[in-house]
Amino acid sequence: RDIAACFRYRHFALGALAMFLFEPVECGICNMVNLYLTAEGTPAYAGAVVGGAMVSAYCALMMVGRFAAGVFGNRVSPRTMIAAAAVLCIALLLAAANVPFTKVTVPFVAVAVPLSALLMVACGVGIAVMFGGIFNLATEGLGRLVPVASGITMSLVSGGALLAVVGCVADRFGILSSCYVFVALLGYILVYCLFLAKPVCR
Repeated sequence: RDIAACFRYRHFALGALAMFLFEPVECGICNMVNLYLTAEGTPAYAGAVVGGAMVSAYCALMMVGRFAAGVFGNRVSPRTMIAAAAVLCIALLLAAANVPFTKVTVPFVAVAVPLSALLMVACGVGIAVMFGGIFNLATEGLGRLVPVASGITMSLVSGGALLAVVGCVADRFGILSSCYVFVALLGYILVYCLFLAKPVCR
């Protein structure tokens, strides 16, 4: 009964969808970076060690983003933080998909890495901000239903299963084409936080 009651709140239902769609973005970007850098026989190939280092860099930037969100969270609304992070990540992903192939030397791996990979790694800072913000917007105004709503949103990390769709796009059109899938998912999250997150009970 409480589960059904949660979904009577439109902003929660749409926020739950945002959480579901967020997971393939969070996990998928670093996965595609690794695949891009370890695809043998391609100009982007840099080896498994470099691919792993870039994934570690992505995770490190996510940690930086989480700390920043913690510091500014009491001064900046979740809506503003998510919107800024989504716009940043969309811009980085579009740049990664369209920038001419160029290699840049990265000091901590001492190897030249495609600029597109670095742009995707940089998304880690913005991605880290979104999880908590989506949760806050989705559960706002639910009162006694918040514990149940929390369980629902946590279960929706199963959205990571959509990585199979991202993989199909990458296989068919090229790894960097997956950036457009991430942009579409982030576009929904941006629309949700700006226009759909106002608490409404149907």
